[in-house]
Amino acid sequence: MKVRSATRSGLVGLLAIGILGVFLPLVPAGPAGAAVATDNISIAVGGSPLGSIALTPGTLTPAFSVATSDYVVHCQTGINSMNLQLTAAPGGTIQVGSEVGPSLALPLRLVENQAVALLAPGGQQYWIRCLPHDFPALEVHRLRPSTPGWYLTGNAFVGTN
Repeated sequence: MKVRSATRSGLVGLLAIGILGVFLPLVPAGPAGAAVATDNISIAVGGSPLGSIALTPGTLTPAFSVATSDYVVHCQTGINSMNLQLTAAPGGTIQVGSEVGPSLALPLRLVENQAVALLAPGGQQYWIRCLPHDFPALEVHRLRPSTPGWYLTGNAFVGTN
């Protein structure tokens, strides 16, 4: 286990503990000196391309696709303990830190609004955001096909009085 110091605006004396090459910034919380991760987690994955990513407990949304880079998982208040299951493309092996194999399970402790950035082989990045427990469900309706690009969205509430 590696320990290194870090700083961030407004926060002094952060510690980052590296487990399997994953650095988790920590901030003391509570009288017992317990710590809670507060920054994004970066995981460097070496070897073959990834064939699948899964979280247990929890569900990635949308379902994993090699071509999709952004995902969410709905989290509860406090610390959410999960296992991140990474699987190599068929016939391949992956590496995270000193762990090597066709499939690896990595323990994660996430809090609301925290993200995991997977830095995969070939420069591919996958992001998983831990959504707050009270994040509203989004419902999207397409009126007609849309072209790729940037779109402005907003909240529209229709109420009756």
